[in-house]
Amino acid sequence: MLVGFKTELHPTKQQKTLLAKHAGIARHAYNWGSSVILSFEVMKSFAPHRWQMFSFV
Repeated sequence: MLVGFKTELHPTKQQKTLLAKHAGIARHAYNWGSSVILSFEVMKSFAPHRWQMFSFV
């Protein structure tokens, strides 16, 4: 059985700004990670090891 809860936020102007900044940073990190994985997939002849992938960080 799945149970879910909904909450409603009433942020102040400052909190709205911080929430928007957080969403922007999360989107940037996701896009960066996706581009790294895609670049490894494009290079078919290169089979990266886990430690090689983290050398980009």
